[in-house]
Parts: sequence; C-alpha cells; structure tokens
Amino acid sequence: SSRIDYSIQHGSLSQLASTFTYDGEAFAVSLEHTRKENEWDQTLDQHELGLNARYRQNDMLSWYGAYTYDFKENGSKDWKAGVLVDRKCWNFKVVFEQDITPVLKKDGGCSIRNNAVYF
Repeated sequence: SSRIDYSIQHGSLSQLASTFTYDGEAFAVSLEHTRKENEWDQTLDQHELGLNARYRQNDMLSWYGAYTYDFKENGSKDWKAGVLVDRKCWNFKVVFEQDITPVLKKDGGCSIRNNAVYF
C-alpha cells in the first residue's frame, strides 16, 4: 500500500509512505518506508525504513520482531522482539523493546536507550 500527501498550498509532497507485505500461514513480513517533510519550510521531519516479521511455530506459539532505521539521524530508531502464546480462550504476550534516541553533546554524539518489557 502507498500513501502520498501533497500540499497544494506549498506545492510540494509533504508525506510519502509505502508498505510491502507478505502474510503467509507460517511466516509474515512487511517492509515500510516513510518520508515526511515540514510543509512550511520543506525540511525533512522523518525518513525511516522499518522491517516487521512474524513466525508462527504452531497453533499456540508465534515469534515476532521489528526494527526501524532512521535515515535522518543515520542510525537505529527502535527494535522489538516478542513471543505470543495463544490458546482458545486466552493469550499471553511478552515483548522486549528498545527505543534509541540520539543526543548531541559538546564532546560528541551519543544515544539514550530506553528499554521496556511488556506483558
């Protein structure tokens, strides 16, 4: 799927997003590309490439992961990995996620890594 936003007022593309998806019975994968510009000054607000994958091991157990690369910051933006246990009347999911935020300091660049575990 694709999404294109055009600003008639500013005469430019403000957002371009594309997603390519394969969804099979045991394996699913999607690749997403997003580019978004500020409508007022045409500066780049967001430029990312994301990869999502899921593997269904059996009727009860699925594994999945995701990764996003930020072209604007030239580095990883976030990643996550998890497992889903799915029964007929209940399910349980555990996800580990890391968000990476670049920070510019006087002595050079570094990043803040926020880790989270979701249930």
